[in-house]
Amino acid sequence: MTLFEVRDPDFEARVRESFDLLTFMRTMGARLVGVAPGEVEVEYRATRRWCVCRGGGLRQRLRQFVALAS
Repeated sequence: MTLFEVRDPDFEARVRESFDLLTFMRTMGARLVGVAPGEVEVEYRATRRWCVCRGGGLRQRLRQFVALAS
């Protein structure tokens, strides 16, 4: 694997600031865990709010999630 050469020494701060502006990610409870040249790691933990499973609830929530993400 070749290493990605960074042109901007302050790239990590810029990536984190940019991620913080993503309202959808914040709404979903995602957080930026790691930033490295050429890659980022995002963590998301499903909460009960997004995983209602009664009847067709889960299917409905998944449709809402896909609609929000598109």
